[in-house]
Amino acid sequence: PSPPFLSPSLGCGLAWTLPLAANQASFVMEGPKIKLREPASVGLSSERLDRLDAYLQGLVDEGKRPNAMAMVGRFGQPVYCKSFGLQNDGSAGSLSVAPLPIREDSIFRIYSMTKPITSLALMMLYEEGKFLLTDPIWLYLGESWKKKNMSVWKSGFPKDGNVETQSCENTITVLHVLTHTAGLSYGFDITGNPVDAMYKAGGVELNPNRTVEEFVEKLVKVPLLFQPGSAWHYGYNTDVCGMLVEAISGMPFCQFLQQRIFEPLGMVDTGFWVPPEKRHRFCDNYWELAKPLPGQSKLWNISKKSENRHFVGDEPPTGCSGGGGLVSTMHDYMRFCLMILNGGELDGARLVSVKTIEFMASNHLPHDKDMAGMLPPLPHGSYSETSAAGEGFGLGFSVKVNNTAGHHIGSDGLLMWGGAAHTVFWLDPQEQLFCIWMTQTMGYDERALPVRHKLRNFVYASIADRKPFQPVARL
Repeated sequence: PSPPFLSPSLGCGLAWTLPLAANQASFVMEGPKIKLREPASVGLSSERLDRLDAYLQGLVDEGKRPNAMAMVGRFGQPVYCKSFGLQNDGSAGSLSVAPLPIREDSIFRIYSMTKPITSLALMMLYEEGKFLLTDPIWLYLGESWKKKNMSVWKSGFPKDGNVETQSCENTITVLHVLTHTAGLSYGFDITGNPVDAMYKAGGVELNPNRTVEEFVEKLVKVPLLFQPGSAWHYGYNTDVCGMLVEAISGMPFCQFLQQRIFEPLGMVDTGFWVPPEKRHRFCDNYWELAKPLPGQSKLWNISKKSENRHFVGDEPPTGCSGGGGLVSTMHDYMRFCLMILNGGELDGARLVSVKTIEFMASNHLPHDKDMAGMLPPLPHGSYSETSAAGEGFGLGFSVKVNNTAGHHIGSDGLLMWGGAAHTVFWLDPQEQLFCIWMTQTMGYDERALPVRHKLRNFVYASIADRKPFQPVARL
C-alpha cells in the first residue's frame, strides 16, 4: 500500500510514514537545497498559490498521476515547490523494492525538455562565429545532406507499395533543424504518416547503444516529409542539432553540455545516465493506459522495460540524444530556466549574451506564422508538445505570438516546452514568472487531462502586485 500523506511543509517534499522495510537512509537530502522566498515578496498571493496543493494531491489520489511536483517563481526567486505521491511504488516493475516518496532531489526523465538545452549549446557556438543560421548543414555533417542527394515524399504509403518521391528543392539549413521546419519526422505515427512508416521499415530509431552519428546516417537516407522550410513538424531535428554541436565544436556532445552548461550553472544531477550512487533518487516511469482492464491501474510501471534500461545501465549510453536523452531534477532545471530569464547569465556564469537570448525567444517561423498554421496535412494530425493556435517557435522552444488565439491564459512572448513523460516548463518574460512541472507518465492525453494549461490558471491567478494594464515593476 502507498504510505499515507501528511501535511506538506513550505518546500519541496512531504512528510511520510513509511513501511519499516524502506531504507530510511534514502530520504536524506543529497542534491542542492531549493531555497524558497515568501510569495508576497515577489508579488504573488500565497493563499492563491496554495490552491495548487489540492489540485496536485488530487491527481495522485485519483490515480491519474503517480506523482506531482510543481515549482513557481518570479523575479528569479522560487516561492512555491511542493511534491506529492511516490518516486517509486515498490511493485515488480519498480526500480525500488519498497515504496519511496517523491523528494526534492528526485531525478526525472525530462525527454524533450532536453531540446532547449541542446539549442542553447548550438547558439553558444553561434556567438563564437562558428556558423550562421543560414548555413547548409551539409557543411558540417557531410555531402549526404546536400539537396541533390535527398528526396521528399510526394504521395503513397509504404504498405501499399505506391510511394512516390520528388526532388528536394531547398537545402536544409541550421535554422531549419533548430525550428523543426527541415522536413524530418519522429516515427510516432506509422499508420498515418508515410515517412514514419519508412523510418520503421528502415530501422531509423535512436538507440542508446549506438552513436547518434550512425542514427543520422540512416535518417538522411529516408525521404523528407515536405520541402525544407515549407511546414512545421516535430521530428528528430534537435538530435541533428546535437550532432552539429559535436561537429562544429570538435568535442563530444555530452562533454560539451557537461563542461559548458551543466558545470557553470551548477546542474549537478543532469546528464544522460543515472550513476549507481544516485539511483535511489531515480523515479519510476509509467505508461497511461487508454483502456485499462477491470481492476487494472490506469498507470503501468514501465521502468524496467528495454527503452528505459540505458538510464541505469552499467555504463553511460553510447548515443546521447540531443532531442530527448537527459535526466534532471527540479533544482537543476530551475537553474537553466533562471539563466534564460536572466538573459543568459546566472550567479556570475554567463553562457550567452542577453541579445542571443532575445533572439532565441523570438518567433522564427516564416512570416511570423504560428505552428498550427504550418502543420503538414496528415490524417492523424501532428504530434507536438504544443501546436496550439498563437504558438510560434523560436530557437529551442515555443513562443506565444498571439495570447488569445489558443484560449489559454498567458502573455505574448511566453516560452514553453515539455517532455514525453508529461513534464513541462514555461517562462513569462513580461511577468517575470516561471513554472516547472515534473511527473513521469508517458502515453498521456493532454486533452483529457490538461494539467499544463491548468497550472497556468493557478499561477496567473496568484499575481497580486499591480493594477490592470500596468507594466510589471521589476524588483
